[in-house]
Amino acid sequence: MLKLSGVQREGVNLYSDIYDGKIWKTFPFNGSTFFTLETVTTHLDLLFNLDWFQPFTYSQHSTGAIYASVCNLPRSERNKPENTIYLGFLSGPKEVELERINHYLAPIVDELLDLWKGWRVPKTYQCSDGLDIKVALIVRSSDIPAT
Repeated sequence: MLKLSGVQREGVNLYSDIYDGKIWKTFPFNGSTFFTLETVTTHLDLLFNLDWFQPFTYSQHSTGAIYASVCNLPRSERNKPENTIYLGFLSGPKEVELERINHYLAPIVDELLDLWKGWRVPKTYQCSDGLDIKVALIVRSSDIPAT
């Protein structure tokens, strides 16, 4: 079961995780609250990442990875490989130019819009009646060229 760790720190003026920030507490900014103790397992927050790396030791080949982490998970769990959602790879050999990056991101954005609308998981181990899941992308992380 997911746990909102920020709830234990309520009232403390310490910002050490996404749970402590204003966006987590006020999203989607229309007076309703998306992230609550009641919705922590059904309303998921994704941290979207785009990063470049060199997969080969003696080469100038650069590969990009587009991936997401579920921020509802504790910090110690959210970036483990088994909890990372791989959304796409940019194969290189060089970083994609700014005017072409949207061609890679457009299908991912379309999928994220569908996830925002929600979908029904018919049955889970803990919920035999199923769950209605919604996903929000409220944080992104990338290096300067990717930004």
